[in-house]
Amino acid sequence: MSNPIGPPTQAALDRHRAARHKGCLACGGEHVGGMRLHCRVQPGGLVVGDFEPQAWMSGYDGRMHGGMVAMVLDSAMTQCLFAHDMVGVTAVLHIRFRKPALLNYRYRVEARLTEYVGYGYRLTANLWHADDRIADAEAQFAPEA
Repeated sequence: MSNPIGPPTQAALDRHRAARHKGCLACGGEHVGGMRLHCRVQPGGLVVGDFEPQAWMSGYDGRMHGGMVAMVLDSAMTQCLFAHDMVGVTAVLHIRFRKPALLNYRYRVEARLTEYVGYGYRLTANLWHADDRIADAEAQFAPEA
């Protein structure tokens, strides 16, 4: 089976995000109170986004809720697919939490498409605070039906 995935572009990412994820809590521009995590395409196919978690994202006092960390990692990988002009849904998501994500600090999420496997796509994502890796994710996305 041939690989249908082209090189990532900011135009494709922006087009899909605006058309398909307007109301998304993570990246949607129309979600009242949402994060508005807008990732950018970097050289080499990396997709990155920066954010600062707010109090409404907390779990334990002063820490970002683990489910919110998962949402950020998932959103970055979804936006990475968008950048490759592909649309998919999360089928499998594995996360390793390495350190707590504290509120009111600046974080960077990075995502990369690693493989097209015929039945879907494999992606990875990492959450960083400066040089500290906070969490890692691996996911499999199925093409949107």
